[in-house]
Amino acid sequence: MFLKSTIKIISKVNFSLTSTLQRTIQVQGHSDFDKKVVGSSRPVIAYFYAEWCDLCKQMTPKMRMRLENSEEIDLAMINVEDNVELVKFLNIKSVPNAYAYKDGKILGDFVGVVEDSVLDDLIKKLS
Repeated sequence: MFLKSTIKIISKVNFSLTSTLQRTIQVQGHSDFDKKVVGSSRPVIAYFYAEWCDLCKQMTPKMRMRLENSEEIDLAMINVEDNVELVKFLNIKSVPNAYAYKDGKILGDFVGVVEDSVLDDLIKKLS
């Protein structure tokens, strides 16, 4: 009896984690960005960050927390150090930086650490 309930609990936890993880997209390069962000059938927030960036360390958890349960919006995590050519092409000058894409169009953006209300407004534009 104990084993069956343990298996059921583990299955539920795995399903929950999988649902959350599928909403976060890793982008590697320009063609990947075009496919997964610009060409996505779902709204996407493209979030540019760097591991060394102190402001990113404040903003990244906030972004993940706000979008982890979203069934409508994906979060594309784009490390600027790993995507130098893409960053140059998009003219990203500072991090953290985010663009909200829907149907291949930018509907909003922000740079730096922003208040929760700014992030909520960005999310509403995509819903």
